[in-house]
Amino acid sequence: MVDDRSAHEMRTASASFTVGLGIAEFLQILLIFAVVGPLVGTVIFAFLVAVFGTQDFFETLAGVIFMGPATGASYIAGGIPAAVAGLILAIKHVYFGGAGWRFVLATGVLMGIALGVFFDLFVLTYDAGYFGARTLGATATLSTLACWRMVQHWFTVPA
Repeated sequence: MVDDRSAHEMRTASASFTVGLGIAEFLQILLIFAVVGPLVGTVIFAFLVAVFGTQDFFETLAGVIFMGPATGASYIAGGIPAAVAGLILAIKHVYFGGAGWRFVLATGVLMGIALGVFFDLFVLTYDAGYFGARTLGATATLSTLACWRMVQHWFTVPA
């Protein structure tokens, strides 16, 4: 089986699975996703709504980007999915070698589907328009990819 990871992302055989090994890196990756992820998601969501919405582009973009973090809505809507995605990717990165782009994409899509279904079933009891599963799913997927790109530049798996 061919793996899409480069040599610097692969763990060596000497790095056995130990709970204490890499706990600081694990927590840092989780913290990046939990803190930065919802903010990145807010910017992506604002851009998607502004591009595909019917309102004024700059008004919508500025309004959502400002009001999301200011009211805490970014963390209410995206905190748990971002933290779960960060947890999955941190475990894979620290204890099982670096996560390839396909694994990260699959994790983002999974979080996007879960977030979209949750909002459609339990939160939005009316026609959600641009707040529906498609927009929230795309937002979660793209923000997962963006956060992972940050993590890739900050952390490398030792060879």
